[in-house]
Amino acid sequence: MTTVQIKGFDGEGIHSLLDWEKHALPPTRKELHWVEGRSAYELASSWTAKGEPAVPTELLQLLNSREETRRIVILDGIREHETRLPFSAGGPRCHDLAL
Repeated sequence: MTTVQIKGFDGEGIHSLLDWEKHALPPTRKELHWVEGRSAYELASSWTAKGEPAVPTELLQLLNSREETRRIVILDGIREHETRLPFSAGGPRCHDLAL
């Protein structure tokens, strides 16, 4: 198991699915997005399936299937990280999980 340090949008550490629910989404978005079947919940569920945040097996298998990504090590991540895209006229892109 490859554990990962993940922080919520509020900077708090996420150590479980319950922490993910508390710290991963701004309160204004939680009601709409924290529902089974929605990407926010399903992402949290897959990354905490073993109890603590860890790279999901399926992602490790995918990365290991290519020589170019076989030795990638994921150390940490942050939820709801915003980046500006140079080709976008809109506001910043809010990533579910930036690694």
